[in-house]
Amino acid sequence: MDLNNQQPAAQPPARPMPKHLAFLIGEWVKAAVIILAWLIGLSAALAAGYICLRALWTAIELAHHALGI
Repeated sequence: MDLNNQQPAAQPPARPMPKHLAFLIGEWVKAAVIILAWLIGLSAALAAGYICLRALWTAIELAHHALGI
């Protein structure tokens, strides 16, 4: 038996990425959900900023009226 003439163990072929329709639809849905979450978060942050600025502006106006400026 010749130990120097051994063949390397055959490895199974790499599993290809599934490209069927259900996988592609799932990827698009996942991307759409992520984008929608970003838009909801951005609009909530903008709304909170607007509310804070509006409250600050109202406090300044009340202070002006209270001080008679």
